[in-house]
Amino acid sequence: MKKAKDLISDAWRKISSENSLYSDQWLCDETWYRVIRRYYPSLPDTIKFNRTVLNRALTPLSGSYDQTNIEGIYHAKFSTICPYEGKKRNVSYYFRTVHGAPPSSPTAPSSVQDIIAQSTRMQKDRARISALEKEKSKNDDVSKSIIDLQDEAERKEAIDGQAEKDGGVASAFANESDSNTSQPSSDIANEAASNTSSASGNLTSGGHDLAGGQPSDNGEGRSANDKLRELYWQSTEAKKLFGFMNDDDVDVVEALNERICLLQKVNETEHGYKLVIPMTEDSSCLSTHNIFTIRNK
Repeated sequence: MKKAKDLISDAWRKISSENSLYSDQWLCDETWYRVIRRYYPSLPDTIKFNRTVLNRALTPLSGSYDQTNIEGIYHAKFSTICPYEGKKRNVSYYFRTVHGAPPSSPTAPSSVQDIIAQSTRMQKDRARISALEKEKSKNDDVSKSIIDLQDEAERKEAIDGQAEKDGGVASAFANESDSNTSQPSSDIANEAASNTSSASGNLTSGGHDLAGGQPSDNGEGRSANDKLRELYWQSTEAKKLFGFMNDDDVDVVEALNERICLLQKVNETEHGYKLVIPMTEDSSCLSTHNIFTIRNK
């Protein structure tokens, strides 16, 4: 069986000579480590294979920067920032001449730029920056919406307060001048009871019914507090509170309405419990007490 360094050097020679992407340019040791693992995924199961072992196998293959280097393998080593880890270390670079001219002897890390490593790092940086920008934009939009709604609520509260003050003064004058035409107290009580009954029918949020009734008005007459409540029902906090975190597109209010309707159907008949409790066997063998216990659960 071949030694580890022979297996690594043979794999490196084969890849660098058959694929132009990895020849006639400087590539660092970490790039070659990842490339060889991609081409030969079972190699780590056969031998001990890491970046240190790779450098020990490839460094002796290199030659000088002149005509005596028949195989065209060159090596350079600098203490610089690793293009993958972002930390300073001794980074080895390798160059295999196949179709192009041999390189000149590098004198600084800037002379041996690994374009594959740079491309990989740029992709990671772009993905990270895009995620940060997306999250920042989302947070800015939500914060601005909340601030706008709070400002609108404060303005409406101030207007309502002034209107109530002005209305109180006008009402006092009206009652004094036309006391005989006022509505009897019994009629007022009946009307108030009727209005209370019609207004307390359904629990809504942002135009959605939470008790199975009709949607509320979503027109221009909605107050800032209504809009603020609607914004909350669309938030991550509401999804987390009611257990909908696994579905980004869920409408929390609509989902809660579906749950309420389902529970209403469960309570309509004695066998309604089967809608929410899956039966693994024939329910006909269950006693009345068993069914009662299951329904209570």
